[in-house]
Amino acid sequence: MNKIFKILIILKNASIANKSSAFIIYNRRYLKVLKKLTIENLILGYKILRNLKKIIVFLRFLNFGGSPFNKLQIIGHNRLPIVFSSKSLYKLLGGSGLYLIFTTKGILTHHECIRFNLGGVCFCHIL
Repeated sequence: MNKIFKILIILKNASIANKSSAFIIYNRRYLKVLKKLTIENLILGYKILRNLKKIIVFLRFLNFGGSPFNKLQIIGHNRLPIVFSSKSLYKLLGGSGLYLIFTTKGILTHHECIRFNLGGVCFCHIL
């Protein structure tokens, strides 16, 4: 789980520095998170550079000049994990942003957890 925090911090730092892309080390776990971020339209996409064993992530910037990662909050790092039940996720539906949650089916957004009636450990909130 700490490695997932690492790539989120790399993406946040790159977006604060107004870089259009960021490099991360190739890892299959990272690909699952990047795929979810692409589906949720938080990044433009990514490309695997197999010869360098790296992944280049293309960041998305909004019309007002910011990036979704500028307001990224990492939840549960160096603390007790925050666990949401499927019932408590309904309360998040009215709030703003996107929660990423570790579940038995992998990494899901809080909308997908509600659809599948799953709970899990929340690790990230993007406003």
